[in-house]
Amino acid sequence: MAGGQKVTREYLGEMDCPLCHRPAPVRKQANGFAILKCGFCGCTLQTHEHKSSSILASRIKGQPLPVAANEPKPEIKPSAQAAPQPKPAQSGTFW
Repeated sequence: MAGGQKVTREYLGEMDCPLCHRPAPVRKQANGFAILKCGFCGCTLQTHEHKSSSILASRIKGQPLPVAANEPKPEIKPSAQAAPQPKPAQSGTFW
């Protein structure tokens, strides 16, 4: 890359680092595959195939499993669970 330009990669989410078990960002590489880089311990988990990239992406916290372009999207059914109850307002002073 000419001119020292910084390339920002698409942020996919976070997952626990396989070494230190702290949350680490998962981003999309220039080739479209997922990569994990832990800022605490320096672990890098880089994928080079579609299958390994989808496995890594499936372990992202709070993200649905990725659906391949040629697969039909699953039908989404309404949840049978009730909506969470709002927390009551706290009373008293800050201190």
